[in-house]
Amino acid sequence: MKKFLKYFFTLGLAAFTFAACEEELPELVNYTISADATFNSSLEATVTVTGDKAAPADIEVAIFLDNASTFPAGSLEFAASVKVAAGSKEATARVKISGIDALEGGKEYKAVFGAKVNDVPLQQKVTISFTKPEDPVTFRFSADPEFVNNICMLKVDATKDVKEETLVTITLDAKSTMPAEALTIPEFKIAKGERHGEIQVILNPDVLTPGQEYTVIFNAAIGNDAIGTGTASFSKPDLNGKWSVIGTINGSNWDKDFAMTGQDGVYTLEGLEAKAGEEFKFRKDAAWDIAYGIPEKGTPELGKEFAVTAAPGSPNIVIGQDGVYTLTLNPNKAVARMDKTGDLVKVLTLADLVALMPAENKKTADFKGILNDILVTYVSGSNVFLEDATSAMLLYLANSGLQPGVKLSGYFEGKVQNYNGLPEISSLTFKQEDITFGQGEVPAPLEMTIAEVLRSFDKLISRRVKLTNVYAGDDIQKKGESSIYQGEDSMPFYTNVALSTLIKKGSIFDVTAIVTPYNEKKQVKIFEEGAIGRVVPHMTMSDIQALCTSSTNANFAGVFDGLYVNYILGTQHIYLEDESGALRFYSEKGKTLKFSGADYTLAVGDKISGVITGMCRLDSGRPTINYLDFTYATAAAAPADEQPKPVTGTLASFTDLAGLMYRRVYLEDVTLEADVVNSKNSQIINISDATGTFPLHVRFKPSQTLPKGAKVTFTGTFDVSGGKLEIRVFAQNEVTKVTIPE
Repeated sequence: MKKFLKYFFTLGLAAFTFAACEEELPELVNYTISADATFNSSLEATVTVTGDKAAPADIEVAIFLDNASTFPAGSLEFAASVKVAAGSKEATARVKISGIDALEGGKEYKAVFGAKVNDVPLQQKVTISFTKPEDPVTFRFSADPEFVNNICMLKVDATKDVKEETLVTITLDAKSTMPAEALTIPEFKIAKGERHGEIQVILNPDVLTPGQEYTVIFNAAIGNDAIGTGTASFSKPDLNGKWSVIGTINGSNWDKDFAMTGQDGVYTLEGLEAKAGEEFKFRKDAAWDIAYGIPEKGTPELGKEFAVTAAPGSPNIVIGQDGVYTLTLNPNKAVARMDKTGDLVKVLTLADLVALMPAENKKTADFKGILNDILVTYVSGSNVFLEDATSAMLLYLANSGLQPGVKLSGYFEGKVQNYNGLPEISSLTFKQEDITFGQGEVPAPLEMTIAEVLRSFDKLISRRVKLTNVYAGDDIQKKGESSIYQGEDSMPFYTNVALSTLIKKGSIFDVTAIVTPYNEKKQVKIFEEGAIGRVVPHMTMSDIQALCTSSTNANFAGVFDGLYVNYILGTQHIYLEDESGALRFYSEKGKTLKFSGADYTLAVGDKISGVITGMCRLDSGRPTINYLDFTYATAAAAPADEQPKPVTGTLASFTDLAGLMYRRVYLEDVTLEADVVNSKNSQIINISDATGTFPLHVRFKPSQTLPKGAKVTFTGTFDVSGGKLEIRVFAQNEVTKVTIPE
């Protein structure tokens, strides 16, 4: 049965009527979902969707796993899409457990399924249960085959987590040749909920005979059940050999051996520079197999013998005061001696040099002392930037020959200058024989925001920072000062070199720069064009128009200050404009799009700003945007006084195709040069005023014929047809006044 509805409305001086018809809808089919209660022995089950009557046509059914499911990800296989064939009532999807090894024994798992019929979710869900049989727990015991650094590891591994804390009993087999008093065996437990346990058996070699091979056999049991044995061996070495000192002494950090010289079993190290609080041990053959500390941590009395021990974990020997020392060791008697023979040369850091900078500009302060591990991080001509663990500084030194990654240590003399607020080493002298050159890894620039740089400016001076997504506050190309900003935060940006490519004001770019004060200014500075990374240019609509030269898509990405929505045709044709021009955007996803991660529905009068990427091409000879990404853009309603106004003027003035295309236009009392009949959905006529004629494309069927000679007032949109401008009116409500001559 057809139903007819009659509508009436008035436009200007004329009344119109039209009729619409609705078709009667087909009967609906109601669907339910069901499933097997459990998986069968083949680890399979079925999910079925059933209708209350036969399907009139093929019906697509989507099967999905609900978030309430407890099966591990990837452990189930099932058909994500099935079809109810025309004339049938149901469709079945098979489900299989494919990841049985990922399931825990004894634990119940639930697979909760839902379905969508023609993208409409069913309200009910079904559950299929499965419990994997629990596996028995077994244990495996192992021991390291040898004592390493006087330690042997004993380990127990279970096939699954233990339910209670489990005690492992360790006993020595009667066949062991190692005396029990040489071993310390701690209590051995596997914690509840764990499946692995281990302990360290500690050996005291002092009670053993040098050169003799010892064997120890460990028996392990849990309760009354033996779980295995393990055998470890040890041979006490001869203590005569190459001995050295290692620790935190003389600028090292347990990474450098200072060799001792030996005669008649007594070993000596002379001229060792050390500071109060530094620690060390003696060790043989630059290894930890045999190493001597002291029985109790502390500082031995200078000039007297003190006891040392090779017991594992023995405390380090501590230096009591700064100085130059001679160390003596007799390993066979387990005694040592420490004698102070002189005072230290002052060790300086870059932080010490920064603190020396005079308050008055261009004044200098002298320094001399030892600098350690000074790393060259960046070089540009005479500008050599240095870092150590404490700070960073500029060394101004012509023809230095230094390269990034070079590490310097040794005795230096020089001057620190206040160079317009920048701490600068303006003079540096040294003897080649007093310096060691090494190689280090240049640290990556610190990734920061402008706000973070400003907050920590003093700590960042002469360090490299990487600033991402900064805006150019000015056109940047010439050598000199400009500005950059992020949000409300800005700072001076100094380029020490002219750029080959202009960075336009408003562009976004990445830069790796040096933090450098200039008097009271907190600025960042670059010395080479390569410091500029990615640049997202500032763009306008006219820039996009220039890219649309063929029917092949052209990609673009840019920063847009403000694109305004001036018209929306239907849900997919969105007209955008700025001061430079306008374009039509065909949006496959309609008016609701993602802006900065959130859905936003565009409306006429909205303003879009930020980084926008997209594609454009010629569509029937007209520039058209067919894709836009607003991930890094925002949209909001613009104030009424900011929104672009329709173009007005005489018909003869409408000559700028590129500038007028896709803009809105408002005309009053222009004359129709032909009838606009109510029997066509689209018709092209001319309109005229005192200055000339212009094509008008009426894209709607009027409710009554508008005769030739009628004067009309309307709002339309400039478009292009055959390479020429025309005005298009898409809806009858855009015509606000019609005067029909008598």
